[in-house]
Parts: sequence; structure tokens; C-alpha cells
Amino acid sequence: MDALTFATALMSENRTAAILNPTGSLFKMGRDRFGTIPVEVTGDSPQPKPAFPPGGEQPAINPAAIRIRSK
Repeated sequence: MDALTFATALMSENRTAAILNPTGSLFKMGRDRFGTIPVEVTGDSPQPKPAFPPGGEQPAINPAAIRIRSK
């Protein structure tokens, strides 16, 4: 759904003009007909403490970076 509603996916443009494509027109028609839903966003929600330190789930050495030479 993200790719469908991303701003550039709703427009068709060339060097001199930009218009809504059929998908953009559909979303505009829906907004004009049904309006929007007001949503309050706050940043006070508690965050859970991470179980691992940042990067803790990553290996210390990337196995693809190791070259094994046969003799």
C-alpha cells in the first residue's frame, strides 16, 4: 500500500506539466467525497526496553568478507 499511495506514484509528469494519474484521481475523489479522519499523534507513549544492544543481533564478522585460500 505504501508504493500505491506515495506522492510520486499518484502523479504523471513531463517537462512542462504534472497531473494526477488515475490512481491519484481515485484517492482525490475519495478524499473529496468522504473527507479525512483527524488523528492526534503524541510522543509520550512508553517505549519497551530493548532485549539486545543495538547491533547485538548482527554477527561480528561478515562471513562473505572472509577469503579462504586453498593451498
